[in-house]
Amino acid sequence: MFLDEYSNIQPVAYKTLIQAIKNNKISHAYIFETNNNTDSFEFVKAFVKDIFCIDLKKDDKLKISLQVDNNEYPELKLVIPSGINIKKEEILELQNDFKNKSLFNNKKIYIINNAEKLNQSSSNTLLKFLEEPSENIIAILIVTSRYELLKTILSRCQLISLVNNKIKIDTDIEEFLLSKNTIDIDSINLAELIENTIKFICFFEKNKNNTLLFINREFNSYFNNREKVLLAFEIMKLFYLDVLKFKQIKKIELFKKYEQEIENISNFKEIDYILKRIEIIIECYDRIKYNVNLNLLMDYYCNN
Repeated sequence: MFLDEYSNIQPVAYKTLIQAIKNNKISHAYIFETNNNTDSFEFVKAFVKDIFCIDLKKDDKLKISLQVDNNEYPELKLVIPSGINIKKEEILELQNDFKNKSLFNNKKIYIINNAEKLNQSSSNTLLKFLEEPSENIIAILIVTSRYELLKTILSRCQLISLVNNKIKIDTDIEEFLLSKNTIDIDSINLAELIENTIKFICFFEKNKNNTLLFINREFNSYFNNREKVLLAFEIMKLFYLDVLKFKQIKKIELFKKYEQEIENISNFKEIDYILKRIEIIIECYDRIKYNVNLNLLMDYYCNN
């Protein structure tokens, strides 16, 4: 499989990566945050295949694809931990393997699966590797959550966050959030929070220039603590993903109760705009994790 197979399954990640390949702006290091997606390793391999197969003919692409699938392509190295931790020696061995020039004058790629198993020593060794990137070497770290890695590693890599692929077709947003359980929601009226979040999204889409007035008047009373704001941005991300899916294939995963709202936004917004909103939401969510001032955060959100 190549990346095109994921254009509808992982639209945000797909577009980010395929544009980087087409524009020759591939990063020297990526973190793939799986969010428990069971196809994450296959998605990463599809990305790797597209990098190796730039401008190649069909037969050559198929040959390389098979080699990657069988872990036989000489310019690809995998680190798959067999024990509790990824040891420093494994990273040093990887660095040594990459001292030699590419056999095919191509990119050389290494993938560290389950990168959350990097211990302090191996993380520091990897960090030195990332701090002095070689032009033709690409690092890929696969991890369930970005927060399982050192901030210094995170800051040196481009983050690609995948959508969980285990959402049931008949699941609604409230049921999904309860099952995900990544934020403490025991003390939150979830139905009310979802309703208020959708209300904010709809207001923003109709009145972008005046949204800050709405925030000062009502938003802060709805979302009056950091946990609620985190959850609101999680809901916003999932909502816009449903908008994107509806725009592409007329399908809604989680927000079936809000089909009219989704259809209205989908009808008046282009795919690039929807993708941009998702990117901004993810960025804002990350900023909340690092305790940014919430008023400044919403000012940033509304002006981008």
